Amino acid sequence: MEELSSLKFYSFGYVIDDKLMNSNYIYVHPVEQIPTLDGVVEDIENEAVDIVNILGENESVLPNNVIKIRAKWLPFGNYNRLTAPDVCRTDFVLLFKFGNSEDLFWLPLYVEPRLRKHEAVTYIYSNKNEVTEEVNIADFYYIRIDTLNKYIRIHTADNDEEFTTYDIEINTKDGILTITDGHENEIILNSADDALNITTLAEINQTTVNSTETLEENKTFEVTENFTVKAKETIDEIEKNKTMDIGENLDITLTKCIISNGSDELVSLFSDTIQEMMDAMWIGNLGAPVPIHPGTKAKLTALKAKIDAFKK
Repeated sequence: MEELSSLKFYSFGYVIDDKLMNSNYIYVHPVEQIPTLDGVVEDIENEAVDIVNILGENESVLPNNVIKIRAKWLPFGNYNRLTAPDVCRTDFVLLFKFGNSEDLFWLPLYVEPRLRKHEAVTYIYSNKNEVTEEVNIADFYYIRIDTLNKYIRIHTADNDEEFTTYDIEINTKDGILTITDGHENEIILNSADDALNITTLAEINQTTVNSTETLEENKTFEVTENFTVKAKETIDEIEKNKTMDIGENLDITLTKCIISNGSDELVSLFSDTIQEMMDAMWIGNLGAPVPIHPGTKAKLTALKAKIDAFKK
């Protein structure tokens, strides 16, 4: 006859106390058993416990009917999860025993969001080439989510020929997103201050699509080698008193460029003059208007259109 496993289902249970964060142990009442084992057994506080039983019915359990037993989390099906689910009072769990041992192990019975408070969850992923006795967190990739302390952290290792390490942390309490690598390069987005800070040991290359920048007065650009500006659409409005010191080359590629002197007086003067020339041409002192030649008029019309394009 084939022998059965020594790991046995023991009872349904409901949680008596909220699980302590970062702990694998809970205190639970086995609703299908009257505990006779000599494990960690304690009387519950002298107050009734309101629960929703396994049938989904509301139930109030009196203190003299409740005994709480300590049980350890069994990470069945959660081999990369390092921390136990943060179950709370009245949550239902499954309880198991191994052989004749008096120790109990627990698993969540189902997900019950209404019975959850703050949670701290850590997942780890080994980056080692071989099994070793020593456990070093530097040999693991890990993800940590902590709603009590308000952060999410992602870490990569570099013990297996990775170029460097990376750490990404979202601090939702202070409104700060931080990205760092093992070379001490760092990007900090501070939402509280509406600021973006970049620290790098080498250079910063920037590519921007469809952006608008308003240059403040007396802003100076110092370019030691090459400075290139490319625009797919338009570059609008550069204010007065802007100085650009170019060491060697300045290349600007534009699809359209709009230039304004503020009042458009100079552009309007050119445009109006050309219009007058097209309306009438005066020859000598005869004072008699002579119609402008069609070819000349076409050229002046095209010139006027180009000048008008500089207007706002």
